[in-house]
Order: sequence, then C-alpha cells, then structure tokens
Amino acid sequence: MPRILCDSLLDQFKSTWAMLDMAFQGITDERWVIELNGWTYVDVVYHIIVTQEFYIRDNPEGMKWDMLYGDKENKEYNPRQYYPDKQTLQNYHKEVKEKVESYLGSMTDEDLNESDGFKKYLDSIHKKLVYLLRHNAHHLGELALMHRTLGLERIKWT
Repeated sequence: MPRILCDSLLDQFKSTWAMLDMAFQGITDERWVIELNGWTYVDVVYHIIVTQEFYIRDNPEGMKWDMLYGDKENKEYNPRQYYPDKQTLQNYHKEVKEKVESYLGSMTDEDLNESDGFKKYLDSIHKKLVYLLRHNAHHLGELALMHRTLGLERIKWT
C-alpha cells in the first residue's frame, strides 16, 4: 500500500518537533512561566503538544486537556506550582511524538481519505492532519516571536 502522503506528513511533524525542541533548548527556566502580550510561554508549548494528542485520536470525546496543570489557585500568585515544568513537558512531548509516529505508521495513503469522529469539523483524516500541522506552525510562530522579543536564541526553520 502506498505511503507517500503518510510519510510526507510524518516528515512535516518531525520538522515541527525539531522546532519545538529548539524552543525547549532556547528558553531559560526563569522565563519558562513568563507572560508576554497575554501569552504564557509554557502555555503555548503545552497547547502545541496536547493539541497533537487530541487530533491523532479517532474522535474528540473524552480528551483531558488540563491534566498537567496544578491547582488553579496558584496560577496568578505561584505560577511554578500551577504550570508543568520543562522536564514534564519534554517527557509528554516524547510520548506524543511516539503516538503520532505510531498513528501515521499504521496508516496507508488511502486511510487518509477516510473520515473519523472529527468528520463534523474536518471531513477526512488528511484534512485533520494538515489542519493540525497548520495549527502547530501558528503557535511555533508565537514562540518564535517570544524568543525574538526576549532576545533569546532564535527558533530556526527546519
């Protein structure tokens, strides 16, 4: 069975992961929970990862979006107690990478034309995955802007 599309999608995911890895490497611990123009750095990173896990599922039901956050009362006064630390998100990122690789590795190009539980919003698996890659690029751009604004090492295009 052909896998040209599946393999090319996986290559694109790998590129976004490399850029996210650069973001992890380029942010200091002191700035991990920084808020800039209404965005908290760690929130953007977490959002990219958790959304990947969401969209590789067969349906949108039952997703646990906030599983890595702490007590909401800490968010404003003690953000380090609320937000997941860098190592926790790096571990989660590794788990999600493996899930995406397994998900795409189990498909053929024909499977991408099928629909799943997301069909109300995105009528094929292929459209769902392209949407997810576009979503990742948007938020990686936000991280890149934060890096530039803060004078951190740039996130390079891969």
